[in-house]
Amino acid sequence: CAGVLEAYWWTTDVYTMYYSAALCDRLSLLGNDTSIAPLTVLKQRQSPDGWWPSRFDMGPCTFTTGLAILTAHLLCADDDSLSILAARHLLGAQLSDGSWPAKPILVIPSPHMTCHDPDVSWRVDEPGHPNVLSDENRILATAVALRALFVLGGGTPSTLRRRPPR
Repeated sequence: CAGVLEAYWWTTDVYTMYYSAALCDRLSLLGNDTSIAPLTVLKQRQSPDGWWPSRFDMGPCTFTTGLAILTAHLLCADDDSLSILAARHLLGAQLSDGSWPAKPILVIPSPHMTCHDPDVSWRVDEPGHPNVLSDENRILATAVALRALFVLGGGTPSTLRRRPPR
């Protein structure tokens, strides 16, 4: 559970880090070793302003930043500065409509591609492949940002309450 896997369909490997850490957490395979590869990679990739970029390095990526916060939380990162700086970035990046900015995040590779090739010229939001699709209406970026801030605030699934019926 200490490796870093390439994300085939997403613009960030933090996606696979998060789900690998979540699986290991469910299987009680995570210990208290903060030197494990995913945490080291997260620390190396974080910008001085607190955000993380996507694979295509298009500046701050809300989706990647939120997943990085969630991954660090699952890995029991002792260094809260990583998540606090990221949370400050997310709170400052929220848009006036309550959502968060989104970058293209879903990768549609050519059928012959088995891994990410940095020499491939990717189209954005165009028909065909290789293509990178935007987060329409900023739904995924906003959901991940909200979840990350909720978890950082001490929230757990059991603390969520549904509204009583009217």
